[in-house]
Amino acid sequence: MKMDMLNIVNFAINGVEKFLRENPDLTFYAFAFACDLEGAEINLCLNTEEAFSEL
Repeated sequence: MKMDMLNIVNFAINGVEKFLRENPDLTFYAFAFACDLEGAEINLCLNTEEAFSEL
């Protein structure tokens, strides 16, 4: 399976923009890709200072 880097970059941009629109009061500071090799899937994980402080 060929990886399309532009689609991955656009996926991340769209995901971050959607998260920020839906959570305007949260302080976003990081994101990461969670890769499922068996399912050939890439998931976007976002972190906020509020969630981090709950740990």
